[in-house]
Amino acid sequence: MGTLGLNPIYGPGRWEMDANISKTFKITESKNVAFRMDSSNVFNHPNPVNPSLDLNAGNFGEINNKTGSRSLAAQVRFQF
Repeated sequence: MGTLGLNPIYGPGRWEMDANISKTFKITESKNVAFRMDSSNVFNHPNPVNPSLDLNAGNFGEINNKTGSRSLAAQVRFQF
């Protein structure tokens, strides 16, 4: 058994940009409608996964996959 610690090899860095935008409209003096849009990974940039660490595999140390997809969420809120 070796003395190598847990998670000795790290994958490449990640690059994501998240953003949100909101606007509130006043209907009456005590009533408002708020619109909000949240976005994760705005530019839809792919991020590589960690390399394969299986010594018996033919693809040891290779990065063969990627993750990262854009997601949007919208919200409408009536405040009274």
